[in-house]
Amino acid sequence: MTTEATNVPLIEDPTALLVFFSGFVALVFGASRIPACKSVFRYLPPIVWIYLVPVFFTTTGITPDSSPFTIDAWRTCCLVRYCS
Repeated sequence: MTTEATNVPLIEDPTALLVFFSGFVALVFGASRIPACKSVFRYLPPIVWIYLVPVFFTTTGITPDSSPFTIDAWRTCCLVRYCS
């Protein structure tokens, strides 16, 4: 008898993911303006960090493998709940 561990991401809610990634983007752009971090961002600009670090988030199980940002999923999750 083997049990397969399911990989449940830490953040699953579409709205929470939107807030998480928006905050992450703001953090990267904010860090790029700090003088002590300018040498890091000279070689790898902020857009590269914004593209590559979420791969690490998915690999470590913070964010899901598949995107919940489909129109139907977001409408069902967020809009229908408040409109009915």
